[in-house]
Amino acid sequence: MRPASAYEHVLSMGDELGDYVDEWIAVVDNKVVSRGTTAKEVYEKAKEAYPNLVPFVMRVPAPRVMVL
Repeated sequence: MRPASAYEHVLSMGDELGDYVDEWIAVVDNKVVSRGTTAKEVYEKAKEAYPNLVPFVMRVPAPRVMVL
């Protein structure tokens, strides 16, 4: 069995993502290692803590209803 990718890990977080709504997060080794208001800020914090690894960075969207 292969280890889950950071993307797959984020998808599996479910309700835990609610803690990060409208924020950027960085995931390293299947852990959220930084959070913030900009992708650059989050990436830099993650690289500082884990300089030899590549963080997965994404913005957690707010659950909103779109009427078309």
